[in-house]
Amino acid sequence: ECHLYWPQDELYELCKKLNISFTAYAPLGSPGRKVSTINMPNMPWPDRVPLQDPLVKEIAQKHNKTPAQVLLRYLIQRGRIVIPKTVKPERVKENMNVFDFTLSDDEMQKLKDVKKTRLFLWPL
Repeated sequence: ECHLYWPQDELYELCKKLNISFTAYAPLGSPGRKVSTINMPNMPWPDRVPLQDPLVKEIAQKHNKTPAQVLLRYLIQRGRIVIPKTVKPERVKENMNVFDFTLSDDEMQKLKDVKKTRLFLWPL
């Protein structure tokens, strides 16, 4: 798992050192996952979702992109391989349209400085 709120920087650096490819699982923070845990009332769930982060929304608006595109671009510019899950053709197209813009150094730093929380997915 790797997204804005759980960047896995130490693991990424270790993988890089060992020449292991690092793939960002759940790069959007797995926003639909909460629905699938309704029957698990004791499962803690983060109240913040990367797609709803105010800074992400602000940057998306500036670039005329979606929050998902900003989150994917952020990880790509940080050297991560991203494979976002979707079953909707329009989202596949949206997810692919992240190579026609670049986040500035300032935007990258602001995103990097966002308060980190914890992982969203729990081993079962």
